[in-house]
Amino acid sequence: MEKHILIAATAALLALPNLSSTVLAAPPEASEDAGAHHPKFSAEDFAAFTDARIAALYVGLKLTPAQEKNWPPLEMALREQAKARAYRRMA
Repeated sequence: MEKHILIAATAALLALPNLSSTVLAAPPEASEDAGAHHPKFSAEDFAAFTDARIAALYVGLKLTPAQEKNWPPLEMALREQAKARAYRRMA
């Protein structure tokens, strides 16, 4: 019984500061050169972000040796898609 009360009290104490701070916190200020949801990336930033996303995907998939043979064409397709997306954003 005491264990359940302790767990409930701990959960309440952990939840209350989070709830109150989000209600009273001021919204973050957006810079003038950035959109509300889409920051302005340079071409180098976009390339680095693309490299990081592809590397994370590769590690996350945990490919078998048989599947790794198919990775280079997929990586090339992902990079081409990223280039097309970057071109559309610039236009």
